Amino acid sequence: MNPSSSLPGTLHTKETEILHETSPTGSFNMEFPVVAGANRQTVLPEIAEQDGKIGWIAGAKSRFLVEDRLGEGGAGEVVLARDQDIGRRVAVKKIRPDKLSGEALARFIREIRTVGLLEHPNIVPIHDVGVDEDGNYYFIMKYVEGHTLEEIIDRMREGDPAALAEFPFERRVQIFYQLCEAVAFAHQRGIVHRDIKPANVMIGKYGEVVLMDWGIAKEIGMTSPVDPHADARAALTAAMGPDHAGWFSTQVGTTVGTPAYMAPEQIMGRPTSFSSDIYSLGVLLHEFLTLVHYLDDKTSTEELIEGILRESPVVPTFLSRRGQCPVPAELNWFVDRCLQKNPKKRYVSVDEMLHRLDLRAQGIIPVQCPMTLVKRVTLATGRFSERHPIVTFALFFSALPATLGLAVWSILSR
Repeated sequence: MNPSSSLPGTLHTKETEILHETSPTGSFNMEFPVVAGANRQTVLPEIAEQDGKIGWIAGAKSRFLVEDRLGEGGAGEVVLARDQDIGRRVAVKKIRPDKLSGEALARFIREIRTVGLLEHPNIVPIHDVGVDEDGNYYFIMKYVEGHTLEEIIDRMREGDPAALAEFPFERRVQIFYQLCEAVAFAHQRGIVHRDIKPANVMIGKYGEVVLMDWGIAKEIGMTSPVDPHADARAALTAAMGPDHAGWFSTQVGTTVGTPAYMAPEQIMGRPTSFSSDIYSLGVLLHEFLTLVHYLDDKTSTEELIEGILRESPVVPTFLSRRGQCPVPAELNWFVDRCLQKNPKKRYVSVDEMLHRLDLRAQGIIPVQCPMTLVKRVTLATGRFSERHPIVTFALFFSALPATLGLAVWSILSR
C-alpha cells in the first residue's frame, strides 16, 4: 500500500496511483535528445569442453555483428546483423544520418510503438531498442529471409518461368489475403499504414507473408502539422523530381506515402483514412495479377498525378501477358471496387474484402458479367455434384442414351 494512503485527509485511489506511476519524470525540452553512445556487449559466456568437463570462456564481445545492408527507405536504413548472444540473425533499423532530425526521431519512436501494438503473424515484430556507440537510436526486428513482393513481380514481369510457375493466380490471391489480414488487424486498432506497396511486403522462404515498414503509419484521429494553404501537388512534384524512381519511393512532406500507390485523396495531401489503404491494396493486387503497374505509361509527374486522380486502370483480363492466362473475371470486379476514385464507392473495410475472398474460395461468385455468370453456374454445378453424388450419377446415366442417340442421328443425317 502507498504510505500516503494512511495520512489523514489523503484521497488514495487506484486512478491516482496510476497517474502517479505514469507521470513524466523529466521537464519538457525542445532540444534534440542526445544520449551517450554505448556498444552493447554479450552477456552469455561461451561454453567450452576440456577433458570431458564443461567450462566457460569469459570475455564480452559486441552483441550485434553487422553482416550486410538490407536497404533504406524514406528516412531509415536497415542492416542485417547477427545477435551473438542468441545466435540468430536480426534486422536492425536506424535513422539515416542524412535524415536525422527531431521530426524523423519522433516518427521513428511512433513506428516502434505502433508495431509494438500490432502483434500479428503477418506483421514483423520488434525485439528490442537501443542506442549504438555513436549515439544513434535503433531497433531490432525479426529478420524475414526471402524476397520482397516487388522482386517477385519483377521476376514474373521478365518472364521467369520458375517464378510464374511458383505464383499462379490462386497463390497470388492467398498472398494478398494474408496481406489483407495484417491491414485489417491494424485498422481494427485504429492505425492506417499509408505506405502499402510491393516493396514493403516480404514473402519468406517458408511462404510467410509479412507487411513491413510502419514508419509513416498514423493513428486515426491523430493530427498532422499540415499547412492548409500548401500546394500539395507542387510540393510533391518538387520532391519527386523528374526521375521515375521518385514515384516508387516513400515521400514524407505535405503528402505522405509512395506516389505510385497513393489514393486520390492521399496524393492531394488530404487526411488519409482506412479507405486510402484499401485503394493502395487495390493498386498492389492489380499489379500482382497483371504484372503491369496501371501508371506505367505516364512520362511526367503531372501525368502521374492526373492518372491517379482521374484514370481508371485497364481491366486486368484485357491485359494479356506471355506466360500466363487471362486474370479470372471475378477478380476484375474485386480490383475495380478497390480502385474507385470516390472513397465511398470502395469496400467499406478490409474485413469486407476478406469476406468477399472467402466467398470466392467457396465458389460463391457474384454475377457481374457473362464470364462471371458462366463461372457461377459451373461452380454451382460442381458443388451440387459433390453434395449429391448419387443423384448426379443417376442424372448422368439417364441422360446418356438420349445424348448418344442425338450423336448417332447427327452423324447419319449428314
